[in-house]
Amino acid sequence: MINSNAKANTASKTHSVLKVALMHGHSQKSLFKKLRDSGVLFGFGTVRNLPKPQYIRAGYFTTATTTFMVGEYYHQHEQTRITQSGLGFIKKLLNGEHTAIPTPAINKQLGQQTLTHLRQQLAAN
Repeated sequence: MINSNAKANTASKTHSVLKVALMHGHSQKSLFKKLRDSGVLFGFGTVRNLPKPQYIRAGYFTTATTTFMVGEYYHQHEQTRITQSGLGFIKKLLNGEHTAIPTPAINKQLGQQTLTHLRQQLAAN
């Protein structure tokens, strides 16, 4: 069971997209679009406007899930929340200073090994 006080404390350490957008003179809709266009948020389907995993791992974003009932069915809604370090990240993004989060070296190494292996297989055929 989730401690509602712990959940409330976590939510208070983060900011809504609307609040951050207004802090920077933007609308919520325009900030979501900028974050999607920059590749920070997903732009499709049920994950639309949710942060991509690498930005959550970097500590810039988190999500808050709420459960509600419509008729006799439970539904869940996931909301993007911006952390304290995410505030600086968004400021840089809006000022055009954003660079993509680098892929961890291990992923690059594994990718190179896979690519080399595929090339060897193609050459053997």
